[in-house]
Amino acid sequence: MSERIYLSSPDVTQSEEDAVVRAIRSGWIAPLGPEVDAFEAELASYCGREHAVALSSGRGRGADLVDDVRRHRERDRLHRR
Repeated sequence: MSERIYLSSPDVTQSEEDAVVRAIRSGWIAPLGPEVDAFEAELASYCGREHAVALSSGRGRGADLVDDVRRHRERDRLHRR
């Protein structure tokens, strides 16, 4: 049995390939860079929000995100007094 059965076969278009090459050539692989900034801005605009945050790890960054939201809510609450 040599045929692979993919659980989720890759679906990469030229657009995604171009984006990867653009990121590599820009030198912004890690930490984040202009591609992620542009993605966040476009996502925020699409969702009708002021900000959006791209995360690389759902579990690890999820807890940090919750902490950030709590901290910002507390800061906002204190500023409204």
